[in-house]
Amino acid sequence: MATFLCKDFAINTSIVIFAIKTIQSMAKVTNFSESASDSLQISASANEKGIEIIKSVADFYKAVPMTTSLNVANIFGKQHKHVLRDIKELDCSDDFRESNFGLSFIIRELPTGGSKQEPYYTITRDGFTFLAMGYRGKKAAEFKEAYIKAFNEMERELNNWKQTRCKAKEIRKSLTDAIKNNLDTSKPFVYSNYTKLAVRKAFGKSIEQMREEKSISNVDNLRDFLNSEEVKKLEYFESKIAGMVDTLKILGMDDKDIYDKIKKANIK
Repeated sequence: MATFLCKDFAINTSIVIFAIKTIQSMAKVTNFSESASDSLQISASANEKGIEIIKSVADFYKAVPMTTSLNVANIFGKQHKHVLRDIKELDCSDDFRESNFGLSFIIRELPTGGSKQEPYYTITRDGFTFLAMGYRGKKAAEFKEAYIKAFNEMERELNNWKQTRCKAKEIRKSLTDAIKNNLDTSKPFVYSNYTKLAVRKAFGKSIEQMREEKSISNVDNLRDFLNSEEVKKLEYFESKIAGMVDTLKILGMDDKDIYDKIKKANIK
């Protein structure tokens, strides 16, 4: 088992990172660590070449695609210590290095007991491009091209997410407005009960199950960990539920009956 710790990184502070699908053919998902506010959490999704691109969710709207020196070493068939050496020996400015290479540590448990702390770097697209300039040969060129494709896919996913998330905020407001205008919000958990209901309708799972599957802590916003398609799906059911709350209230139903009716409804 490995735990990831992240030191200062110029682009993001207190980074919590996880990997998402980089290209259409996703191979597998592996969870490396439990969620923690100061840890580097990675749920690695690899394409057919094993390339991993990660994104920050600490400040999602400023997120940038990144990879790691560990993944670069694996893909290019190099010892990790040699990739660390290559990064340290790059002929670049201090500003460029601080902005594009984030020094982090992985703590490995030893089979004999105890643990060992090993350094690695998170690397931006610009950092990878600078580093990979020194890797020559046909195979290296193939890997560089695959990385560029993966970075592009991640950027598209981030842009789609941001656009979808902005639209979803308006839909979410329509649900909260429907609750505010029609239900007794002085009672506890009114808003959260409808949020949980929307999640279950959208994904067929409880919000607690979704958090567990995505390794999300209770203090994090589930929406920040949904991809653009998942956000659209949740948005659809929130919109439907908002309309039902308005309609059922007009029909004279009380708050409990409205909730029970929506809970039992087969919303399409």
